[in-house]
Amino acid sequence: MFCDFIYKRMMPRDKNEQIDILYFEEKLLKSKSESIFLNSPNYNITKRYVVPKPTPLSEQQIYYFNN
Repeated sequence: MFCDFIYKRMMPRDKNEQIDILYFEEKLLKSKSESIFLNSPNYNITKRYVVPKPTPLSEQQIYYFNN
């Protein structure tokens, strides 16, 4: 799952994956100053994330991590 997360971070498929990564990073790095992203009503989180079952890496992912 970690490899999948890193892969999505480096090569997001779409805007939703970019938003997920940005949200996650800002939550981790949240400092005393408030984040514009986290305070924006445009990105209110309305559902919980259900962790998917692990799946084998695709050939593209294997190639990416090996090179």
